[in-house]
Amino acid sequence: MRKKIIVLETSDVGARYTGLAIRQLGFEPLFLLSSLNQYQADTRRQLMEFEVLECGNTNDSTIIDQALADLPSDTIEAVVTLLDSRIAVAQQAATKLGVRGLDPALARISEKAGVAALIPEYSPRSITMVAGDDLSSALSALADVHQLIVKPSRGAGALGYAEFSPQQNHVDLIQQHITEQAAALGVDTFLIQEKLNGKLVSLEGYVTEGICHFLGFSLRKKIRKTESANLFPGDRHLSQTARDTAKEAVTTLVARSGFRQGYFHSEFLVDEHSTRLIDANVGRIAGAAVSEQMAIALGIDPVTLFAHVIGIGCLGVTQPLPAQTPQETLSIFYGVARKEKFEGIVLPKAWSLRHTQLLDEQTEIPAMGGDNWAWLGLASGTSQQVLEQIDQIQVITQQGTTSPHYLEAGQTLTDW
Repeated sequence: MRKKIIVLETSDVGARYTGLAIRQLGFEPLFLLSSLNQYQADTRRQLMEFEVLECGNTNDSTIIDQALADLPSDTIEAVVTLLDSRIAVAQQAATKLGVRGLDPALARISEKAGVAALIPEYSPRSITMVAGDDLSSALSALADVHQLIVKPSRGAGALGYAEFSPQQNHVDLIQQHITEQAAALGVDTFLIQEKLNGKLVSLEGYVTEGICHFLGFSLRKKIRKTESANLFPGDRHLSQTARDTAKEAVTTLVARSGFRQGYFHSEFLVDEHSTRLIDANVGRIAGAAVSEQMAIALGIDPVTLFAHVIGIGCLGVTQPLPAQTPQETLSIFYGVARKEKFEGIVLPKAWSLRHTQLLDEQTEIPAMGGDNWAWLGLASGTSQQVLEQIDQIQVITQQGTTSPHYLEAGQTLTDW
């Protein structure tokens, strides 16, 4: 009988790819979820193709231990996750079971505060606060900053993110935000940083035996707080200095942290003066449809890429991906321009993109702009395919038929 690899939750496009990748590696997947019903549409349908165990709360290591207690430890090979928010509990579960898990260095560098402390020369000015702490004296270190951002030290998708301009009562407003988000998200540590402007880019790659392998840069577009399009590779749109600085930052982080094995999706803000790391995202491949898009760019099946991610992340695989020049690709994370009740998606007959529907029909969809939970669907393909086909999608709502919303006024998919 094949041993199991336990997977805590899943990324938006990753359910089927993860399950098939684990089988390709010679194991059986077991998805440990808070609840299957927290997923909708294609993601839920894909999860149902594999063994699923629901435990109520995969943020709680005690509940996870209880859920896995009835599984003989000799039937489990490893515990993994592809989500930032579950890295710590996945590591704890693997240690408790005495099985393979993610790189131990991630205990520190999967948190934004840990990264900022390790490589301050590549990070925005910042302070770390725990919910309940008095902010007044701590914020004096950022007294000359024109605008601040506050975000959980561990998390993704813009949950818990807010911006504050200095004003008479901004300390009270930040304190209130941290208190509210700590209760809502179940987190207690927050990062307060200077807000930087610039182009949002990500350096994609992986580490084997402490050596960085760079796959290329992703460039993204956003509708306010919602990411909505990604170009990979986008290296030609960045200066050599920006590319070199980003690679130096990740290489320095890997060296100082002792990180040995795993993927990264490290986010930077780049302008003509600086390149600053804002989120290291170490220990996982990119989310949304970017992982799928990367496979298309590299000319490999997404299942093969996910097998490489899992093999490097927890099975000690050190073999690199075949070296090749990636083709240019786009992925689109679309929704609607205003709050709508969603009734269906119609894809065109001449359709060659990969597509994942994230929400069920009859669901009320928030307008794009609040966070990444406004996504209705994800599509990816070569740049030419996406440019030709993406606007042919029909989104049917209670108010009628509309096009997918993924660009703000004035934005285009050809200007990066």
